[in-house]
Amino acid sequence: MTAGAPTTAPAATAAGAGGRVLDTSGLRIGFGGSEVVSGVDLRVERGEVVGLIGESGCGKSSVALAAMGLLGPGASVGADRLEACGTDLLSSGPRALESLRGDRVAMVFQEPMTSLNPCMRIGAQVAEVLRIHGRANRQEARDRAVELLHAVEIPSPERRARQFPHELSGGMRQRVVIAIAMAGNPQLLLADEPTTALDVTVQAEILHLLRSLQQEHGMGMLLISHDLGVITAMCDRVQVMYAGQVVESGTTGQVLTAPRHPYTRALLAAVPRMRDADGGRLTAIRGQLTDDDRRRPGCRFASRCPSVAEACTAPQPLREVGAGRTSRCWREPEKETTTKGDGDE
Repeated sequence: MTAGAPTTAPAATAAGAGGRVLDTSGLRIGFGGSEVVSGVDLRVERGEVVGLIGESGCGKSSVALAAMGLLGPGASVGADRLEACGTDLLSSGPRALESLRGDRVAMVFQEPMTSLNPCMRIGAQVAEVLRIHGRANRQEARDRAVELLHAVEIPSPERRARQFPHELSGGMRQRVVIAIAMAGNPQLLLADEPTTALDVTVQAEILHLLRSLQQEHGMGMLLISHDLGVITAMCDRVQVMYAGQVVESGTTGQVLTAPRHPYTRALLAAVPRMRDADGGRLTAIRGQLTDDDRRRPGCRFASRCPSVAEACTAPQPLREVGAGRTSRCWREPEKETTTKGDGDE
């Protein structure tokens, strides 16, 4: 494995108290009067990888964009606390947020072709981060850009630096996005579906690269994915989201081997297995998420849950169910009878 990004850039400023690089409490996000994220608590410590999983539309990407201060004027954002690397995102103005982004906090977006500027050469896009944050002059930034491309294992980095995004493969473009994110030696890296549309071999290479860089630099990382295999391989802790709420959290081993919430169990049951390829039925979560579910005072998963009961109509707080574990379900685990196939339509 090639060594990660050289450490010639100035060290980032100190993280929040206790090394916490992301600290949100009661995060609420709305668009056009509809609330899409409801009271999310999320913490990432320096040096750990936290996974955020759930179906499309559950609010995962909105949480990451809020942590970058990138939600547009059409979004309403509120929280009891929303801090990244010690900076209060709710009270910070545009200049403070611009200083934070790309320096202490960086993001790897889902689709590199849309996050890269098609009219700028690759090297210029990497160097731009260093210039904006005053890390280097023009020539130093160009040289450093080549070093960063080499650090993310792009072959012939000098030549690639002179090319445009359309001249690179999808895997190379994603490596460029990672190089841009690493240019400022961030304390917090937000990775939103970083392996989308990549083939399996390239996906494994990108994940290995991200994990290596994270460990080398001691970054905190929030990894957003719907791929449970990726979460298992990468994350120390995991939070499961459904309809804008966190419904379960704990260590990756706890959540994925002994899930406590019916939605988490349904997600795990829906993962294809080798026996499914031999003619077995694929398990699906019945029904679909609706706007009514988001407004439901009780469990938002109730309309799709195979174990729904009268008690599910009452508000379901996120409660502790063990050391470092939470679940938004009133049932005790020994009372659950859900088996694989219960969620079939």
